[in-house]
Formats: sequence, C-alpha cells, structure tokens
Amino acid sequence: ALAVTLRGIVLDEVRKDRIVPLMRRELLVGLFAGVTIGGFTSLLLWVFGEEQPARLGVVFACAMVVSMGVGTFTGAAIPLIMRRLGADPAQASAIFLIMITDSVAFSTLLGFAYVASTWLQA
Repeated sequence: ALAVTLRGIVLDEVRKDRIVPLMRRELLVGLFAGVTIGGFTSLLLWVFGEEQPARLGVVFACAMVVSMGVGTFTGAAIPLIMRRLGADPAQASAIFLIMITDSVAFSTLLGFAYVASTWLQA
C-alpha cells in the first residue's frame, strides 16, 4: 500500500477525488490478505494439530485480519498525511508504517490471545 500510494503521488495520480476509493481499495486488499493468510494458517493448524492448536489458529487468523487491514490502510494513509503536512512522503513513511504495523500486530495477537485464554485452555 505504501509503494502504491507513493507511486500514485509521484505520477500525480492521487487527487482529492481519488483518496477515498484508494483508501477503501487498500483496506479491502489488506482484509482479504488477512483472511486468506490467517485462514490458511488456521486450516494448517487444524489439519496437523490437535484441538488446542486449532483454537490458537482462530486467534491467529483474527489477529492477522486486523493487522493486515491496519497495515494496508496505514500504508496508504501515511504518505497522504505527510504530503498534506508538506513533508516528503518518501523519506519517513516507511519508518512510521513499520512502527505502527509492528505495534498493532504485536498488541493484537497478544490481546486476542489474552482475551481467548480461557477458551484456549478449555
């Protein structure tokens, strides 16, 4: 999402009337990727694991959907915000994106695992 948005900014393809469709498309791509990767991993844990790993796969899949959705949305939003603030989006976008996505992914996985801990132990 970051590279696509930066490319659009450089080629002047991202105008005010295209921002909402761009953000919607990137969010949907992220959610689809999260469902696909999380679902596939959950399926592998269900096939090759026992009851406990299968439940953990559900927690992982949910965390993956949230993480990928936030990552793609943020990856598209950060360059647009930086451009709006007058900063060069190519210089610092990656730093902010990595900070946000790592924090969200780590917190989401641990948070979902904590919330589901009684279900995982059953």
